[in-house]
Amino acid sequence: MPYARFLLFNFTGAVIWATAIGSVGFLLGNNWDNLAHVVKDLHRVTLGLVAVLALGTLIIYLRRLAKTG
Repeated sequence: MPYARFLLFNFTGAVIWATAIGSVGFLLGNNWDNLAHVVKDLHRVTLGLVAVLALGTLIIYLRRLAKTG
């Protein structure tokens, strides 16, 4: 990719990202702390989901390995 084109896309993405994050921060205002608690709870749920999926994948892998072995 030519450098000038890369700079254009990089700059455009940065402007969109900064505008989105700034807008979210402005709209949430004083509720930012409440959102932080929700995100922390969501993080725990996500970790639990990843652990369950990893365990399920491991079980499926071990069963298939046992069938072929």
